[in-house]
Amino acid sequence: MENNKQTINSNDEIIINNINETVGKQETSTDYLVRNSNQIKHIENLGTFNPNDPNIYHISAEPKTTEYRTQSVILNEFFDFSTLNSLNSGESVSINSIVKHLLDNEAFAYYNNPLAEVILKHNIPVVFSKLPKGRPMDTVESEDTIVIEIDPEQITYYSQEDAAEYVLHEAVHALSIKALRNPQTAEEIEFSTATKRLYNMFDKLMPESQWSRANMDSGAYILSDIYEFAAVFATDNNAKMLLYQQAVEQDKKGNNKLFLRLKRFINALSRLLVNKNVFKGINQDELALYEKNINKFLISRKPNV
Repeated sequence: MENNKQTINSNDEIIINNINETVGKQETSTDYLVRNSNQIKHIENLGTFNPNDPNIYHISAEPKTTEYRTQSVILNEFFDFSTLNSLNSGESVSINSIVKHLLDNEAFAYYNNPLAEVILKHNIPVVFSKLPKGRPMDTVESEDTIVIEIDPEQITYYSQEDAAEYVLHEAVHALSIKALRNPQTAEEIEFSTATKRLYNMFDKLMPESQWSRANMDSGAYILSDIYEFAAVFATDNNAKMLLYQQAVEQDKKGNNKLFLRLKRFINALSRLLVNKNVFKGINQDELALYEKNINKFLISRKPNV
């Protein structure tokens, strides 16, 4: 055995094929022998390289090439080919094409499906845009039109499910901005009135001096912006439960006014999301069922998952 040893130079490797390393099975494998561990790199490497670093997670790769390939793969999970091609070309697309693709791929958490199926009926323009760091999506006003902007680089840092929930949030946000700033339809007027009244009640009940509106975990950030109020309520369980808790405490004190306004707000938001102007070609029974489902969604508590 000693006489059969062979010195491996620093840049050499030995490949041994067809080795049977199992017991009782006719399975073969290939072994690779190297002199130094820094000659081995892991398939889940970070895309960085240091010739003096033996860490197998580091690799001599072109970071830009790796990032571009990864970003392309992830974007194809979020958008269908036609939608992604239009967005990359600088064109706007309708949010319903994005939601449809995410629904078809079961990207939404199951408890968010009722909201996704309603947003599917809406026609909100979406474009690709470079956004400030930490903000993968945003809703902006552009020439009297509400547009959802998506940063194609930042959105790839999110899981498909998180990105899908972000889409729902921005959709409700877009509808809220339009209804609060320039209500035209009966549904928008009802929503604007109900939202402002409820928001003002909670704003007084939970003053910023006592509640950190920057702490997203507490749910109090729902009061940081009235234009975000409905979107946060619809998509954030912590915020929704916080408002319910405050309404229950007030009710125990004999004040049910907050509960009544919360109920009116939920009904108004339901009718804003599900209305005859958007749900064209659907009979009254189907419309009532959509409204019932979205109302139930807004009232219910999401499971802790």
